[in-house]
Amino acid sequence: NPSPYANEGKMEKDNYVAIHNHDHLSYGDAITSTEQLILTAKAQGCPAVNLSNHGNIASLLNFAELAQKHEIKPIIGSELYYAQEGQEKERKSNHILVNVKDETGYKNLLKLMYWASIPVEEGGGYFARPRINEELLFEHQEGLIVSSACVSGPLNEFIANDDMTNALILAERFKDNLQHFFLEIMPHTFPLQQKCNKGIVELSKLLDIPLVLSTDG
Repeated sequence: NPSPYANEGKMEKDNYVAIHNHDHLSYGDAITSTEQLILTAKAQGCPAVNLSNHGNIASLLNFAELAQKHEIKPIIGSELYYAQEGQEKERKSNHILVNVKDETGYKNLLKLMYWASIPVEEGGGYFARPRINEELLFEHQEGLIVSSACVSGPLNEFIANDDMTNALILAERFKDNLQHFFLEIMPHTFPLQQKCNKGIVELSKLLDIPLVLSTDG
């Protein structure tokens, strides 16, 4: 089972996998090379390593080949740009994390990326950047593990604006329509992250949605 999520309870060092990572092709967000990411995970004793760049999978082949070379399991994904309803022709977008669970999920990630690259005027999601929407995510979710992403995620945006009502509505919709959906918390100490963590934990308790710890590394 390629799912990278740790079981509830005590987390052992040798079974933790960071499921939200970037390399230098997450433009403006990371400078780590693909190989540095893999070697760091291996040095820490992780059984697998994830790569989920912003809105692209350009490192995918190199990532998979290097992971095989260094004998560590690759987990493929992307932190996709996500347009909420009404944002189709706005530059604004949120983030949503999607990781591949199996071959079907890989094919569905490719479908999402393809649609995201087609201009809005031609029926796709591209407007200023490649974006997906809720309808497309629900339609092509099989084999994918979806989580709420960083402070730029749609749930965290509501939480940051003290709008727990809409955060609850959206989280429940994700839970009801996605087979594998998790809420992300991160150990960063800046005030916005702490506020979002608190709101995410509250949503988890109210809706019985499992939490996953990530670092957005």
